[in-house]
Amino acid sequence: MTDALHTYTDGSFDAASRSGGWAAVVYEGDSQLFAAYGKGISTSNNTFEVLAVLSAMAWIAAEAPARWVTLWTDAAQVIERLLSMEDHMAQQRLAADHAEPRTRDGGRLTTWRSGSDSTPSGTASGCSRGTV
Repeated sequence: MTDALHTYTDGSFDAASRSGGWAAVVYEGDSQLFAAYGKGISTSNNTFEVLAVLSAMAWIAAEAPARWVTLWTDAAQVIERLLSMEDHMAQQRLAADHAEPRTRDGGRLTTWRSGSDSTPSGTASGCSRGTV
């Protein structure tokens, strides 16, 4: 199996100016495969955290759809939403075809990590793990 792509994302926001920015990079080993960034006006940091992840995942979907991905982010709300989406999709599949839902280690996007701790704890408030 090929090593996972490592995706690093971050967003920032200044409440006083209502402006923020985001960045995303994707690495394979020591090689940078993709980088993107942007800025804009919004009402919260969450907007920019999500834009960073969406940018990276859009590139991966187009350029490396069959690759395993490790996402590094400090945005707990992004991880929580991805995990809840996975649970919802697994329930829909189970109801549709009476099959067993995928385990958290059974998806294409394998490990979601936040911050600098590399050991998954299973909670979105710290280092989180899940699949979609």
